[in-house]
Amino acid sequence: LAWWSNYPTDDRQPFVLAPGVDLYGPLGIGWNESRGRWSGTSFSTPLVSGAAALALARNPWRSADDVIRMLTDAVDPAYDTWGRPSEFGRINLWKVVTQ
Repeated sequence: LAWWSNYPTDDRQPFVLAPGVDLYGPLGIGWNESRGRWSGTSFSTPLVSGAAALALARNPWRSADDVIRMLTDAVDPAYDTWGRPSEFGRINLWKVVTQ
């Protein structure tokens, strides 16, 4: 968990974590589309959205609530930057698509 991570304001809200620190990929600058590292929730959000899309693609009859449940059930333990365990889990894509 990065210090700038968002947290739920209500214990009843579904909540999962996704990588968002030092992600390597295209920077989209310059003519050669150079690559580098970026950090932020703007990078973790598409990972969760993609996981939801894959879950729904494999199970098109599922409701939105089912997909949310699939995502929140398919997590691994997560830790903050000091190594302390988080009460939330990090999405495990393999678990999502094999449910």
